[in-house]
Amino acid sequence: MRSRLTLIAALLAAMSLIAACGSNSGGDDKSSSGDVLHVSVLGVQGQYCVIPYGEKLGLYSDHGVKLEHETLQPTQTVGALLASGKLDVGITNAYTVMQLRSEGSPIKAFMGQYQNQASVVVVPASSDITSLADLKGKTVASSASTSGQLFPDLLKKNGVDPKSVKQVTVQTSALAQSLASGRADAITGAKYAEAISAADALGKPVRTLLYSDLGMPGITVVYATSDKLMKADPKKLEGFVAATQAAIEAAKKDPQACIDAQKSVQGTAGLPDDATLLKQLEAALPLLSTPNTKGHPIGWMSPVDWNQSGALAKASLGLDAGFDVSSAYTDQFTEK
Repeated sequence: MRSRLTLIAALLAAMSLIAACGSNSGGDDKSSSGDVLHVSVLGVQGQYCVIPYGEKLGLYSDHGVKLEHETLQPTQTVGALLASGKLDVGITNAYTVMQLRSEGSPIKAFMGQYQNQASVVVVPASSDITSLADLKGKTVASSASTSGQLFPDLLKKNGVDPKSVKQVTVQTSALAQSLASGRADAITGAKYAEAISAADALGKPVRTLLYSDLGMPGITVVYATSDKLMKADPKKLEGFVAATQAAIEAAKKDPQACIDAQKSVQGTAGLPDDATLLKQLEAALPLLSTPNTKGHPIGWMSPVDWNQSGALAKASLGLDAGFDVSSAYTDQFTEK
C-alpha cells in the first residue's frame, strides 16, 4: 500500500509541476542565501502562471524576495531537495508531503495553492453517463496518477463495485485520445488538465464528475519548505506568501496577463497554445479555496481539509494510520 503514495511522489518529479524551464539544476546546498529563494514552482500548464506573473509585476522584489528557479533532474524530487537544503520552496502534492513527513523528512506545507480536489471523471457531454453508477460495464482509462489510484475507492465510496467497471492504465498523454477514439467510455484526470485536453480531442464539450462532490474532498497542490528554513528565515517565507497572494489576486483580475507573463518569464518551449493555457488557468482558479477556507487569506489551509486528505491517504494510499496530519502543514505564514 505504501508504494501507492511513493509512486505519486515519483510521478510528480516528471510532471508539469517541475518543468525544465529553470535557471539551475539542484546541486550544492543553496538554502537561505541573502534575499534569494531557490524554488521549483514553474510548470507547463496555465495554472502555473501565478509565480511568473508576480515576478513580472515586481511583487516578489517588493516583498524583499528574489526567486531563483531550479530545474530538477529526472532522478530528483522536490521533497528530497527540500529536505537536503538544495531547494527552499517547491510546489508539490499534499499527499506527498504527508508521506515524506511520515518517513521523517523535515518538510512541511506552508501555503495552499489549488486546495480543492482537482480529480475528475471525464465523459463526453453527450454521453448518457451522468453518475458513477452509470459506469457499470464501461471502460475507464486512467494513468498512474492520484486520480487513477483513488478511482476504485471512489467507486466503492459511492456504492459501485470496482469489479463492475473495467479500469485500464494508459500513459497520461494517451488519455484524451482514449476517450476521443472510443477505446474508453470515460477517463480520470485533473479538471485543469485532462478534462481540457479531452474536450479538445473530442472537438466538443465534456461532462466532469468531481471527486470532491462524490465524497473525496482534499487538498491537492501546496507550497512546501523545510523545517530548517522556517526556523532560520521566516521573514523570507512571509515575503513569498504575501507576494504570491497578491499575484493570485492579480491573476484572477486579468487571466490573460498572467498567461502572457508565464510565456515571457519561462519562454514558450513546452507550453501549449494561449487558448489552452487560459482554459487551464480558468479551470484551476475555482480550486484556490474550499468551503472550509472561507473568510481566511488566500493560501490559508483548513485543518478540516487536511484531516480529510489525511483520512483519504490512510484509507486509500497507504499512509501510516498513526501519522499526525497536523505535523505536515502550518498556517503561520498565511495568517499574518
